Amino acid sequence: MKTLPKWARELNFDPIKPLLESKVTAISYWVKHDLLDDPTSEPAKLRSSSEVTKIIKRQHRDGYWKSKSRNIEKHPAQNYDLLETFRYTNILINLYGLTRQDPCIGKAVKYLFSCQSEEGDIRGIIGE
Repeated sequence: MKTLPKWARELNFDPIKPLLESKVTAISYWVKHDLLDDPTSEPAKLRSSSEVTKIIKRQHRDGYWKSKSRNIEKHPAQNYDLLETFRYTNILINLYGLTRQDPCIGKAVKYLFSCQSEEGDIRGIIGE
């Protein structure tokens, strides 16, 4: 059996086993990659996981994700699709390791910048 990393030996509970058994593909991947320095962890498997496929399937042709918010009429200045697109783009990049080379990210970024004002900011995520 592999020796635990120094940081893990200082804990009262070994978190590695439950994290590796997570049903969320990204958690077990990043544990192997970042905590165990496992050279066999393959980013391609993470990018093609069912979680990523499910998210990408809901992306519209124009690059955005449609919000399911029920507050659209209550807060018309809020661009809920922009917020949803920002949220999913963040998840795909930071949790699943996608990059601008992935077509869904390119389309999402294009949509996000299409919401940019003439002053240069992106309004609508939180009001005007």
